[in-house]
Amino acid sequence: MSNKKKLDSSFEGILLLTMNKEMVVQARKITSGVKSFCRIRGYISIVKKNSLNVLDAIERVFHGRPFLPEDYLTVRITDRAPPI
Repeated sequence: MSNKKKLDSSFEGILLLTMNKEMVVQARKITSGVKSFCRIRGYISIVKKNSLNVLDAIERVFHGRPFLPEDYLTVRITDRAPPI
């Protein structure tokens, strides 16, 4: 095998490793993005079920005063089941 072929095959190996690492990083970003999307979508759903304005509720979140449903406030945090 010539030096050029050895160099080409080692470069391809390095390139493949780099591409695999990049794919793993992208997959993690996508997973965290999906989790965030689901949390926001769930919050919007709760706001709509309580007949409130969605934009007002989101604005309150950014002002540190999020809408919390009545039944959420009556349950103590220690009484809730631990997250899965």
